[in-house]
Amino acid sequence: MDQDVFAHARIEQRIVVTFDLDFGEIVGLSGGIGVILLRLRPVRAPHIRRWALVASTEAVGALDAGAVVLVEDARIRVRAWPITQGD
Repeated sequence: MDQDVFAHARIEQRIVVTFDLDFGEIVGLSGGIGVILLRLRPVRAPHIRRWALVASTEAVGALDAGAVVLVEDARIRVRAWPITQGD
């Protein structure tokens, strides 16, 4: 992930939505910025929009608190910030 993306998100108080699979890098850069990490198939725009909307609606409080929300085809998992061992 690009550090500039997270810096921009922090300034504008936004969340980051990504397909990047490097979870460790995302956690390292997020620094409390909410992130939706999409791991979806098929990768079609309507499918992506639907799951991003579901995730942002279901995890709005966690995202506001800087969580990383993992979105897979069968489930949504929330990893609260700060990420600790065992999460």
